[in-house]
Amino acid sequence: MRLKHFKKENGQAMVEFALVLPILLLFIAGIIDFGWIYHNQLSANNASREAARYIAIHYYFDNMDSASATSKASNIINEYTNIADIVVDTIIPEADDVNGGERIRVRFAGKVIILTPITRAIIDKDGDGKFPIRAETSMRVEK
Repeated sequence: MRLKHFKKENGQAMVEFALVLPILLLFIAGIIDFGWIYHNQLSANNASREAARYIAIHYYFDNMDSASATSKASNIINEYTNIADIVVDTIIPEADDVNGGERIRVRFAGKVIILTPITRAIIDKDGDGKFPIRAETSMRVEK
């Protein structure tokens, strides 16, 4: 019995590529969105640190109250980040039981747009196309 050899394998590479393409696109989209979200999280951490540092130094020297401190922190955070829907908690000096004195806590939350539709379909929980970002920093108040 003689085996027949199939000489027409022209479409094999195209079929293999069609099978691998969705997985490849998923990896690329995941890498892009992970990098974007990680960058924005680092920016949020740096922005909260800058806001806390500014308010810790200027709170008593500039006679700030809670509203002006929150407003200034929002301005600093907006300057340093691309995050939408930023909500800054009220900033009030509170007793620091560990180190003595008072400390300022800057805490905020916002949302970052998810760039690729593939990743949006996987990680978007509330359907708005955005990923939540949170940052918090505490610093001792200078008097």
